[in-house]
Amino acid sequence: MAEGGKVLVDVKVNTGAGNLVLLTRHEDRLEGRFTKRWAAFMGMRHDVQTVKTVESPKAAGERQRTTTAPRRPWDDHREVWFLAGLGLPKEIRYGYVLDPATREPTASMLRAPDGSWCEVGDGGVREAGPTPLWAEVERAYRTWRDWGEPGWERLGLTVTPDGQWWWLDEPSRVVGSDR
Repeated sequence: MAEGGKVLVDVKVNTGAGNLVLLTRHEDRLEGRFTKRWAAFMGMRHDVQTVKTVESPKAAGERQRTTTAPRRPWDDHREVWFLAGLGLPKEIRYGYVLDPATREPTASMLRAPDGSWCEVGDGGVREAGPTPLWAEVERAYRTWRDWGEPGWERLGLTVTPDGQWWWLDEPSRVVGSDR
C-alpha cells in the first residue's frame, strides 16, 4: 500500500473483543483510530475442519464475592470488553447461564481453556480456577471509568514490523501491546 493509503481492519484482541480500525500507511508504520460505532466483519468460513482447543475440566473450589463491573461487557460496554480482552487468556468463551425452565438468562459467564470460570449475576460473582477471570474485567472497567469512559473514537492502533500497540487519545499513551 502506498504512503497515505488507508485500510479498514477488523481487529480482535480476544474472543469478540475489538472493533474496526481505519489505518493510514506512513513511511514506517500503519496507524489509526477505531471507528466511532462498534462494527465487525463477518468471519471467514472454511471448508476444512478447525482444530478445537482442548479445555480442562471446569475447576472446583468455588469462591463468591460482589462486583460493580457490568455483567455483559461484550454487549453493553464493548470498550471495556476490548480492554479486558488485552489481559484475559486467549480463546476465552463468554455467554449466559440459562434458567432450565424459562431458558431466560440468569447470569453471564466466562470460561478459559485452563478450567477457570466465573458466573456473574445481580452484583455477585461465583468463580473458580487458577485464573481470576472476572478480576480482569473489573480492572478494565475501573481503568475505563478512570479515563472518563472513552468511546471507540479515542482508542487507536499502531502497527510496525516490530509489533503493535493500542493507545488512548495519542500513540504515546499505550494501553496494551503484543511486544
